[in-house]
Amino acid sequence: MNPKLTVTNLLALFPVCVLLVAGCSSPGIGNNDAKSGNSGTPSSSTSTDKSDRPDIGMPYPDEAIEQAPEKFQVLVSTTKGDFVIAVTRGWAPNGADRFYNLVKIGYFTDIAIFRSIKDYIFQFGIHDNPDVNNVWSKATIIDDNFAGLDNSAGRVTFAKGGINSRTTQIFVNVNPNGNRNLGKDFVPFGEVVTGIDVVRSIYVTDENPNAFQSEFMRRGNVYVKQNYPEADFIKSMTFIEEKAEPEGSAGTETPAESLAPEKTPESGGSGAPDSSGG
Repeated sequence: MNPKLTVTNLLALFPVCVLLVAGCSSPGIGNNDAKSGNSGTPSSSTSTDKSDRPDIGMPYPDEAIEQAPEKFQVLVSTTKGDFVIAVTRGWAPNGADRFYNLVKIGYFTDIAIFRSIKDYIFQFGIHDNPDVNNVWSKATIIDDNFAGLDNSAGRVTFAKGGINSRTTQIFVNVNPNGNRNLGKDFVPFGEVVTGIDVVRSIYVTDENPNAFQSEFMRRGNVYVKQNYPEADFIKSMTFIEEKAEPEGSAGTETPAESLAPEKTPESGGSGAPDSSGG
């Protein structure tokens, strides 16, 4: 063996080794650790330079990264009445944290329920302000691990357009048999506990045309009203105490029981809740 050749080869490999070690020490983003206060924070929202950012009328994603309580309830006020979502953070920590922060900053004010399919889901989460959509639609969070909970009637879940693509769009399952076709990719973070009668009464738009979401994001609520004049809206979302009762609530019935008609339809319906803007 040639000692000089061996030393030369080792020295040539040294920079590569340094790079590999440096890469291994790079911190991960958005894990599911329940102790992490910003478990779903996207890498694109961690910049500390905020001086050149335009005012969008609400906090930016990196300014809304509080960890949610283990359990909390939200009163959802719509044009059809009120219902309550109970959130359990353990079901989907990243999803629960994102929802908690969106409610806290007042994101869900005058939000169109732009996609509502009978006996399947209704979907919302695109803002009226295009500037808000431009910022928040890029603030993706890491997918949560499947906790064994399917999309049964009344469960509330983030829409997504692929791996680690959840942002602000949410859907409520209204299929009495549950939407088991959605599988493990769509992890619920909460469920409707009162006001199921309101959930059942949301105006049905049926499936949206192609490219509807991208045009909605660009033009705001006026575009929804042009296409669906009778579409319902979420007027506001506010945190409530556990014992609070919404106006016109349906009592203490479970979502599956109260959504069930005399003859339930088959699970399925249209395409999966997509937030890709297509």
